[in-house]
Amino acid sequence: MNKITPEDFGFFQSESLNIDSIGFNLTNLDSNQILKLASYFQTLGFNSYQKNREENKSREELNIDLKNKFELTFILNVPYQKEIIQLQFPGVSGKQFYQLIQQKSIQWEKVTKFDLILSRFDLVYQRINKSNDKIDSKKFINSCFEQFQDYHPHKNLVVEKNKKGLLFKIGNRRSPRHYRLYTKDNFLRFEFEIKRNFIKDLHNLLLEYRLEEFEKTLSYRFFKYSFEIFQCSRQPFHIDWLMSRIRP
Repeated sequence: MNKITPEDFGFFQSESLNIDSIGFNLTNLDSNQILKLASYFQTLGFNSYQKNREENKSREELNIDLKNKFELTFILNVPYQKEIIQLQFPGVSGKQFYQLIQQKSIQWEKVTKFDLILSRFDLVYQRINKSNDKIDSKKFINSCFEQFQDYHPHKNLVVEKNKKGLLFKIGNRRSPRHYRLYTKDNFLRFEFEIKRNFIKDLHNLLLEYRLEEFEKTLSYRFFKYSFEIFQCSRQPFHIDWLMSRIRP
């Protein structure tokens, strides 16, 4: 394969990539300042919640408006980072927050005074199942899991069943790069979660609205890492989108 660079890739939309989550680290916040931030985000259409740790299922309401369609969560305790509070925009809320950035609707000065730094960005490629696929999505996931035992022996590999089908986790959730492959409706979703040192170098591009460079770099990282993982797969049908994009 010829060497690829960020310049070989385009915007999220042209690469058929969707945003699934955005996260920031903040410091020097007390409870009153969290409430002020929650009030500001409420004006942008976000309901605010807080919880003690990311893995906790229960959460506390901070600022709720029934008209708001989106949400964010303040994570009060982050492992090994005592002074850090995380601000997370999950799923469609992350996509909406990014659209507000594109529209220059975020008053960054309201959050940058708390040492705001980009700490997480999740990108997803969603492949629709095809009638001519030789095997179904579940068999593809199981095949990858068995094969990756040899090709990726140092990665944490876990396959789980959920309400919608199968979930294949590649790598430690707390590591800077974590990959998930899972079935949803009539789709197979390839999700890349990029955190800490692998994303914070793009922080200034976001705040300075250098979004073309920002998106090209993240598209490049998504496709490059996806290729590193799946290039050994013996089942080419579900990664046709990847191979056709990388190999030329």
